[in-house]
Amino acid sequence: MAAELPQPLLSVSNLARHFRARLGGALVRAVDGVSFDVQRGEVLGLIGESGCGKTTTGRLVMKLIPPTAGRIRFEGRDITECTRSEAAAYRRRAQMIFQDPYASMNPRFRVRDVLREPLSIHRVGAGRKEREEMVRGALAEVKLLPTEDYLDRFPHMLSGGQRQRVATARSLILSPLLLVADEPVSMIDLSTRAEILSMMREVQRARGLSFLYITHDVSTARFFTDRLAVMYVGRIVEIGSAEDVVERPAHPYTRALVKAVCEPSPGGVRTIRDLAIRGEIPSPTAIPSGCRFHPRCIFATADCRMLPEPVLSDVGPGHQAACRRWKEI
Repeated sequence: MAAELPQPLLSVSNLARHFRARLGGALVRAVDGVSFDVQRGEVLGLIGESGCGKTTTGRLVMKLIPPTAGRIRFEGRDITECTRSEAAAYRRRAQMIFQDPYASMNPRFRVRDVLREPLSIHRVGAGRKEREEMVRGALAEVKLLPTEDYLDRFPHMLSGGQRQRVATARSLILSPLLLVADEPVSMIDLSTRAEILSMMREVQRARGLSFLYITHDVSTARFFTDRLAVMYVGRIVEIGSAEDVVERPAHPYTRALVKAVCEPSPGGVRTIRDLAIRGEIPSPTAIPSGCRFHPRCIFATADCRMLPEPVLSDVGPGHQAACRRWKEI
C-alpha cells in the first residue's frame, strides 16, 4: 500500500476573486481559479508579472478580502467562511509581511510599540514584563542588536532594511505556522536583499515555518523557495520544484520570465534576446479565449486560441504546466 501523503498546512482550491470596475462596471477577474498546497516547513514561491493576481491571492489567503469562489483550508479545517473570532484565531497562526514596511507601521509608534501591539490584541504574555522580553527576543531573532538601540526608535529613524527586519519580527512574535511574504525585499537596496533573505531563511529553518513567498523576481525566488508556482492573468500556469521550474521550464511564459533575468557578463553588458514573448499582459477584464497566453506566445497555433483553456498536466515528477505544446517546445 502506498504511503499516505502528509496533510498540507494550507490548501487552496479553485480560489477566485472578481471585482466590478468603478468605471463601466466591467468584471475584473483578478484571481480566476487558483489551486495549490503549502506543506509544513515548505517555502512556496508565487511569481509573475505585476497585475497577474499574486498579491490578491496573498490577501485572500490572509482573509483580508473575501473570495468570490473556491475554498481555503488550514490544518485540514475549512476557513473560507468563518466567524470574526475564528478569523482572529487564524491570523494568530498565519501572519503577513507586507511589501512596504513603512506604510504597514504606525508612524507614531516606537519599535517596542509596533511589536507589542499584536501581543496586546491577541492577549499573549502574562504582563508588561513578559511582553517586553518577547519584544526583545523578536528583535534579537531578526538580528537587530543590541536591542536597546532600536526599541525607542520611530519607523522613520530606521533604514529600509531595518524596517523590514522590524516588520518580520512583528510577524514572528506570535509564533505563527505560516507567513505570507508579499515582495518582502522589493523596496530594499540590492546590497541588503541577500542579507534579509538569508536571515528570513535562517528563521524559517529554525522554526520550521511555512512561507507563501510572493515576488516578481525569479532570481530571489530561486534562491529562497522550495517550489515555484508561476501565475499569469489570474491563474497558475506552471508549478514544480524551484530547480525544475527555473532550469527546465515547460510553459512558454515561464521560459520568458527565466530568460529575462539579467546575468553578469565578463565582456560587458549582455543583451537579452529570444525572450519568446511579445506584447503586453492582457487586462483581467478581457481575458483572451483559449489559452490566455496565446496572444503573446510565439509558439501559439490556431488550437491555442480555439480549444478550451489548457489545465495543469504532468510534465515531470511533481512538475505541472498548462500548455498543450510543451513537448514540442
